[in-house]
Amino acid sequence: MELTKNMAKQKINLIGRGNSPHFAMAPTFLVNFFELHKDFDVTFYAFSDFIDEAYLKDIEKVTKRYGQNYVYIQIDAHELDFLKNGKAMLKWWPIQVYHPFLAGKYMPETVDRAMYFDFDILFFGDISDVYFEDFEDNFFIGISEDQERKDHHLSEDDLRRGYLINNGIIILNVAKLRENHVDGNYLKPFVEELYAKPAVEFAGLDVAFVADQGLIPYIFHEQIKILKTADVLHMVHMPEKNQAKIVHLLDRAYQSHKAQLQDIFTAPDFEYIYTYQRYKIKAKMITDDLKAGQVFDIFDKALTKGIDSIDFILTPQSYNITHWRRLDSAYLTSYRLLRTNGIGRLNFRFSNHFKKETGTYRVTMTVKASNDVKGFGLVGHTTSAKVKRMASVDMIKDEPVSLTAEVDVVSDYSGFGISSYNVPKDTVIDIIALRIEKV
Repeated sequence: MELTKNMAKQKINLIGRGNSPHFAMAPTFLVNFFELHKDFDVTFYAFSDFIDEAYLKDIEKVTKRYGQNYVYIQIDAHELDFLKNGKAMLKWWPIQVYHPFLAGKYMPETVDRAMYFDFDILFFGDISDVYFEDFEDNFFIGISEDQERKDHHLSEDDLRRGYLINNGIIILNVAKLRENHVDGNYLKPFVEELYAKPAVEFAGLDVAFVADQGLIPYIFHEQIKILKTADVLHMVHMPEKNQAKIVHLLDRAYQSHKAQLQDIFTAPDFEYIYTYQRYKIKAKMITDDLKAGQVFDIFDKALTKGIDSIDFILTPQSYNITHWRRLDSAYLTSYRLLRTNGIGRLNFRFSNHFKKETGTYRVTMTVKASNDVKGFGLVGHTTSAKVKRMASVDMIKDEPVSLTAEVDVVSDYSGFGISSYNVPKDTVIDIIALRIEKV
């Protein structure tokens, strides 16, 4: 019927927040969402006290391509200054994590409902059933990491630790926030009240509350609707099979949005990596106006690197690495050393493609460093959790070098990698090649 064609589209309001560089992830997030919600009128609201013009231009290009809209909501940089006077974990989570909860003050009067998402989210279907869930007069709708957890099971200290819901996905009753004048002045007395209380322990630290995820449940725990739905998965552990429409990539061992395209051949979470990378490349096509040949070049270089080192899992065993941070790389993979106290090691584990047989194997790693390194080592990780130094070399800044070791009983090893021993802080180690072959 012609009437159907002329009916107004349902409106979906999205909120993203962060410091300026965090919005580099927004185009991938938006392409993923827009591709699956073409039948909706979507507006993306970017909350921050400052966003660099380059990031805003990329967001504008993506929203324009899909016929959608975006609005930059610039938050007063001093509205939440009171958070800086106590143990609010601002070193772990920046002050911008609180910005969405000011939606009632800063969003247009025409907006009654919005849904906030972290950018480490993958969408696998239409989420409108979740988005339009009845508030039942609550301020927020949230989803627990543990679907069976109920607020009456939690002590006040557990609320402060952020155990009620995960704020990476939350639906905001903007009309109610506006009606109750929820802003910095509204939040301030609760923050001061928490600062005056004895601290709670979280991750070995004494804190007043665990960022927004601890503060909001403390203030509003009687007015947060806990939604139990299979459509949303806070992926603290990778499921055998995904059936959710919204997946929050939380698992420290499989933060698939941090992986790279060349990882898909060997990483256990290859389906999530591939899905994220597919949208990331499409976003790059839009923001950088890539031609077909350039897109094929991206795929070809990445996949060739992965095939050349298919015997190894390139993603780290855990992203919760205190010494090393993985970087986007023009090489096989790259890491920056964050700290020099203690020894930090990386283990590139054998993949399922590597079939261990009896006999001698030769392991070769070609590397480059951004600083001189004395005695840089190739290390082997044994199946008994021991580490053996297999080879070493003095590295000269920006000069590639190969380290080689022979192993008689390869079944004794889980993989090979590098060590932070003697590596200066902030040094970037580029792994150019990593191979194992039978002698």
